[in-house]
Amino acid sequence: MEKAQSFKGGESPPSSGLLMIQAARANQNPAVRKQAMFWLGQSKDPRALAFFEEILTH
Repeated sequence: MEKAQSFKGGESPPSSGLLMIQAARANQNPAVRKQAMFWLGQSKDPRALAFFEEILTH
């Protein structure tokens, strides 16, 4: 239920990008991190691109 409510593609408020980045970075549950990464990849949030660049360059 947590994942379904947290990651709705395209219907999320602008702050959800930041929440997904936080989940992808720090959530203890690997499935939640995986879903956060997926939805960040689907989003048009410029913070998502910056997050992926950060991950890939460090």
